[in-house]
Amino acid sequence: MKIKKTCFILFLALAAYSSAIAQSGINIKNPDPYTSLDIFTKSGAKSGVLIPRVELVTSTDDLNTDGDGNISNQPKGLLIYNPDGVSGGLPQGFYYWNGNEWRIIASNTSIQPGVNAIMCSEATLSPASYVSGQAYNGTLTVPYIGGNGGSYGPGSPIASTGVTGLNATLQAGSLAYGNGYLTYTITGTPNASSPATASFIIPSMFGGAGCTVTVGAGRALNIGEAITAIYSVPAGTAGNSAFNLGTYVTANNLTPLPKVDGLEINLQGNSAAFYDPRIYNRASSSQLISYQSFATSVNENETSLNNTVAANGFVQVDANDIVQWTTSAAEVETTNVQVQINATTYRWYEFKWWCMEVAGAKKIFLSVMRKA
Repeated sequence: MKIKKTCFILFLALAAYSSAIAQSGINIKNPDPYTSLDIFTKSGAKSGVLIPRVELVTSTDDLNTDGDGNISNQPKGLLIYNPDGVSGGLPQGFYYWNGNEWRIIASNTSIQPGVNAIMCSEATLSPASYVSGQAYNGTLTVPYIGGNGGSYGPGSPIASTGVTGLNATLQAGSLAYGNGYLTYTITGTPNASSPATASFIIPSMFGGAGCTVTVGAGRALNIGEAITAIYSVPAGTAGNSAFNLGTYVTANNLTPLPKVDGLEINLQGNSAAFYDPRIYNRASSSQLISYQSFATSVNENETSLNNTVAANGFVQVDANDIVQWTTSAAEVETTNVQVQINATTYRWYEFKWWCMEVAGAKKIFLSVMRKA
């Protein structure tokens, strides 16, 4: 009798242990082994799980009913639904406790994404320029209008044309309600440098017609905005006619020379006392520019209209083509430049050079500002 009683107690213990480690199921005999709770819904039935509803006022609400405010006792991963029944409380939605605060679970519309139009002509690239043979990583933003809030997944890479070697890949996201931006990552190694342009054919999507994005001509300035750069070059290097600042900058991986609409501010060495200020056309085709220059120290002025400058050609913008950069007579060279963008559009820029020798180095200050 004693043996039977002992065996029965052992059977109960084993059954309790088996029950403790087994999965639980509702309406299912064999719960999935990866679950703690497996709820089965009969075929054709429509039902769900109703999560506890708790009205949250602040992101650190304590659910402990004793009101001790010891929120650290709330277990991480605690899930609730906030019905937004409290005036001034947190927005309606599902929340989970992360150990420090309540975090809302994203609540995006499940409708198919839709837009009225994709605006390729207003796309922007950041960084705005690239260099031939150097790996590029950037972001392309393409505006759209009339978004409906729908979510979308990532796209397939789109290879560039014109300048090749780059790929644009749409990143997953959610449309705004109204106007917003599609974001693409741009990666690869271009076969040419800005201002030569790269184009990407954006396919029709979300109801918006396809279009072509063309980027890479370089940074565009707003009226009143300026780009500046400062360089320090050993006097022995810069003080001769073989020195070109742009070549030196590229060879030493320095900050690129300021450049707008394909026009690059640059200079050529002349001697230990003088340099030659230049504007290069870095566009892929010739450009029509007019300029007027003056130097503050020597009152030299020069006006030159309607110059057709070939791709990678330049104009020397000082009256006698040399400007002093010795400290005692350092000049500020200012050139107002007008460039034709297309048949009806012109832009006006102010280019400035201020160079001097200090402690055995040529200090070079450059500025380009858009005037109109």
